[in-house]
Amino acid sequence: MRCFYVDYENVKNKGLNGISELENNDQVFILYSENANTMTMDTVKKITKSKAKIDYIDIKCLGPNALDFQLCVLMGAKIGKFRGTNLELYIVSEDHGYDSVQNGVTQLLSKELKKRKIKLSIDRVKAISTVKNQEIEKIKQQKILEEKREKSREKRTKFSSLISAKMNNSSKYSSNLDEVLDILTELPSLVSCEFHNQCVKKFGNSNGKEIYQLLKKEIPFVK
Repeated sequence: MRCFYVDYENVKNKGLNGISELENNDQVFILYSENANTMTMDTVKKITKSKAKIDYIDIKCLGPNALDFQLCVLMGAKIGKFRGTNLELYIVSEDHGYDSVQNGVTQLLSKELKKRKIKLSIDRVKAISTVKNQEIEKIKQQKILEEKREKSREKRTKFSSLISAKMNNSSKYSSNLDEVLDILTELPSLVSCEFHNQCVKKFGNSNGKEIYQLLKKEIPFVK
């Protein structure tokens, strides 16, 4: 579940950018006061399109940091009542004072959260849209990582077909096949001297040179 606590005094309309893209299981608390109680028509349209549950919290008791304190109270209430397993809380504000809440809450409640098997995350963002952008970037990075892993698997399979016979027939080094495959897979390019150096580093001067001599004709080095 995701909950957004909007410090409307701080972010005004721009903090609600992205609200129209939220889902049914998202919840938004818009905390406002007489110091900030108006919205543009564009923002109203975005809220109308949103599938999220939206609550408006009118802060009547004004004073230094009054809205900030009540925002934290709402967050605490949500954590206390939550009965699920994954809770994401986002403070929508440019006020860095909230940053201490991120570490403080998780530290204070670490034992209770562990007992209740709740995975809690608290982040401060400048706008709701920031979360969507972070998700897009996370998906992008995951895709890049998976592509790298796939290329690594392909390289390992290729090298295995080239050197397995030699390694398995070696009474001295047959047990080192996986380690040699690790070296070859991690090489940025197939340069013979680099393979030689990594073998020596991994297996020692004498054994490393023997493994290099054993395999150098099996591997298509570029130089």
